[in-house]
Amino acid sequence: MLPYLGAGTGMRQGELFGLAVDEVDFRRKVVHVRRQVRLIGDVACFAPVKNNKAHDVPLSDSLAPLLADHIRRYLPVAMTRAGPPGLWMSSSLSREVPCMCPQRGR
Repeated sequence: MLPYLGAGTGMRQGELFGLAVDEVDFRRKVVHVRRQVRLIGDVACFAPVKNNKAHDVPLSDSLAPLLADHIRRYLPVAMTRAGPPGLWMSSSLSREVPCMCPQRGR
């Protein structure tokens, strides 16, 4: 699904990995791009989008049903804040995921 979504929306790879299902508006046919996944060293973490510029991209008539079908087949994994500050907990996988990238130089 990611290649289709990337080609159909022009989203960057990190934006695709950071996309949450509630950021897809099927009724208005738009994707709200609010965060990305970045690698800091070998740690994947959520971070603001490039230049801190959240934006919307159109969701085409041909891509919307493919994405909806993908969401139905592969249910999203709920992420909830838990444990020490700065970590997210995947409720279905029971493992921690960093929520923000550390600042460089700290």
